[in-house]
Amino acid sequence: MPSNSNLVKGFISRIQVAADRSTAMSHLSDWMTSNLRLNGRPYNFKHHEMQVQIASDQHPHKVVTKCSQVGLTELALRLVAAIAAVTRSRIIYVLPSARFSEKVSADRFYPILTDSPLLHSMLHTNVKSAAMRKIGNSTVYFVGASTDSQAISIPASHLIIDEENFCDAEVLGKFNSRLRHAEEDPVTGLRGVRQRFSTPTIPKYGVSKHFEASDGKTYHVKCKKCNEWQIPSYYTDYV
Repeated sequence: MPSNSNLVKGFISRIQVAADRSTAMSHLSDWMTSNLRLNGRPYNFKHHEMQVQIASDQHPHKVVTKCSQVGLTELALRLVAAIAAVTRSRIIYVLPSARFSEKVSADRFYPILTDSPLLHSMLHTNVKSAAMRKIGNSTVYFVGASTDSQAISIPASHLIIDEENFCDAEVLGKFNSRLRHAEEDPVTGLRGVRQRFSTPTIPKYGVSKHFEASDGKTYHVKCKKCNEWQIPSYYTDYV
């Protein structure tokens, strides 16, 4: 039978771990720069400063519309690694096809884990499937949204949708149902954490529809010619 002092120490230890996780979740951008690596150096947001707000935002349901090649897939993968490390979660990461999802898992997500000493120590190396990665107490599933067969029948706490507008909407509905047993948000009544981002295609569809229903934060850029701050439009300004 453990002594009272050991019971107290164990209780305090559990409180500290919970506090560290809570702090990490509210400062994920700081956790990422402290624990992740890029080309052998500490990870940073230089030249991608707009990503800090996205990484730090604590809303359980986020949607990001973007132009192509702004580094959001890289950011999303690193966020998934951070969330997996500091929580006990089941995370479903959805891409337009199964082949694409396995390629992203092998070529982009796995190196993030092995480059970080902390994440590498938490990685379950006995799990060798590109479709599933186990990190500490968390599991990350990489799936495609092109066929019903990819809609895995497991409960999840997080759903990350990469390039939503190029995914099958019916299959995405099945993935959304995987969050039905997740914790309910007291404000929205929705369950689980949903993060979706995509290059928009047509107005009022996919991420555009979700963004229009959001609080609508936008990233401004300063024109180098007229020195005015502007909000670029994907439909009129992107070539």
